[in-house]
Amino acid sequence: LFTGNEVEFDADGNKMLSLTLSFKDNLSGVNTGPTKRPLLVRNRFNITFEPKSCSVSAGVTTCTYTERYSDIIATGVSQHLYTIKNLSDMAGNTSSDHSLELLLPPPGSVDIGITSPTDDSII
Repeated sequence: LFTGNEVEFDADGNKMLSLTLSFKDNLSGVNTGPTKRPLLVRNRFNITFEPKSCSVSAGVTTCTYTERYSDIIATGVSQHLYTIKNLSDMAGNTSSDHSLELLLPPPGSVDIGITSPTDDSII
């Protein structure tokens, strides 16, 4: 669920999107070493994204992927398919790839209304 804080502009004016994914391994923990971090792969064009950061709290590993919005989400497409690859635990066990689907509202299906200020109000 997007909350609105995931999109921002970088210093060069590029529209950026941050996705945060959580992983958990109950025994040894998720491996986030320099070459062992979980990769997010956009199936369309096979584009690989590496996490910009990973942290562990209460046994849950959270990785944040920040890239250009247009690289992560194709314009005018509602369904986006990804694969999580390179997922392993600290004991060296590797996981199979995991599919991930991001569904956005179809173009034109979102209504936007200005509710404040109301008619005849003074700012």
